[in-house]
Amino acid sequence: MAAELDARTPFEGAVAVEPVGQGRYLAVVDSAWDGPAAPNGGVLAATMVRAAQAELGSDAPAARTISVQFLEAPSHGPVEVGVEILRSGKRVAVCDVRMRQADRLIAQMTLICSAPRAQEATLAGGSPEAPRFGSVEAVDIGSALGAPPLFSQVEIRPTFGSAIFSGAVDRVTGGWLALRDDVAPLDAARLCALCDLWWPAIFGWLTSPAAAPTLQLTIYLRNTEQDVHGPVLARFETRNLQEGHIEEYGELWSSDGKLLAESHQLALLIPIKPQG
Repeated sequence: MAAELDARTPFEGAVAVEPVGQGRYLAVVDSAWDGPAAPNGGVLAATMVRAAQAELGSDAPAARTISVQFLEAPSHGPVEVGVEILRSGKRVAVCDVRMRQADRLIAQMTLICSAPRAQEATLAGGSPEAPRFGSVEAVDIGSALGAPPLFSQVEIRPTFGSAIFSGAVDRVTGGWLALRDDVAPLDAARLCALCDLWWPAIFGWLTSPAAAPTLQLTIYLRNTEQDVHGPVLARFETRNLQEGHIEEYGELWSSDGKLLAESHQLALLIPIKPQG
């Protein structure tokens, strides 16, 4: 039973899965990766990616798109991840992945794997202008009173946007981002998590705290090389807030300017009323 976390690194432990047969895997929701009000959605999605890749096997094509719907927030502790292979092939493979806890469906994911193809030309925008990683001071958010636990698991060096809840005009945030104590290559699970391990871009525009639980997250993996390492340059932007819902578009870039992943998510925006 996967009741004990894998101790290789904090991230590997958080997304570890154990096969129990017939496309089912056991995992553990780790409180160390909690956001402000619930376990982080990107880490839950990364756990589902791990299960899907284990079921597909090492010969499967590279993960290319991840689309996950969050139905309920899980409690800390064991969960079951079920994987159904909808298509299996050397060039394209598709999985339906479902995370359950007891009798509750927590999240549903569609994972599409697609092998790289030869092309005559490449079309890609340039990475955003930002100071080099080593010239930006890290911000120790994790030690701040009341900070969500997940910020103790990442190294953050802001380069884009304004301070949170400062009432700024811009709705942009981001900077250099890395998983702490993790030197492994940036695989699909790591990129999936990193797309959701920064605070929301809308926070700089707000003047008071709010929660932003994700309803739906889509990630496009643009570079599937196996030897790309962190940190990543992450940039997130929100353009729309309507009927209590925000969208956020994100990009992850390698330190040498390669576009690694794009993300698009829809979340609720819930004001937090002061106590007392």
